[in-house]
Amino acid sequence: MADDTFMSLALCRLGSDGSASYVAAGHEPPLIHRAAGDHDVLDSTGLLLGLLADERYESQGLPPLVPGDLLVLYTDGMWECQAPDGEQFGVQRMRDAVARHAAGGAPAVRDALVAGALAHLAGKPPLDDMTVVVAERVTG
Repeated sequence: MADDTFMSLALCRLGSDGSASYVAAGHEPPLIHRAAGDHDVLDSTGLLLGLLADERYESQGLPPLVPGDLLVLYTDGMWECQAPDGEQFGVQRMRDAVARHAAGGAPAVRDALVAGALAHLAGKPPLDDMTVVVAERVTG
């Protein structure tokens, strides 16, 4: 990378046994919605890629995922998108949408997050990319 170039990265490793780990280099940390109804809010694990040449990134283990658990990865453009009055969509609205639609599984959560963010924009074009990925553990 050029000396003045940097970017964020989120990487999750999901095992077939429910094991999971992640690294978030300056990126929004994943959100986990547990089948039991609670949320795990994770921390970013390192600086943006490219800020320091010798930065090391350590993955963080997660408590095992059980069937029905959802892992939500998103860019800052999702929660930072602004209504015409300047109000941000916000992480809390995202958490609320995940909780309301979790019973419908990953596709329902993804659709609800995208629809909620677009409705919040009220026709205003987004200022940043808006990306969301939702993964669900479906078998034990």
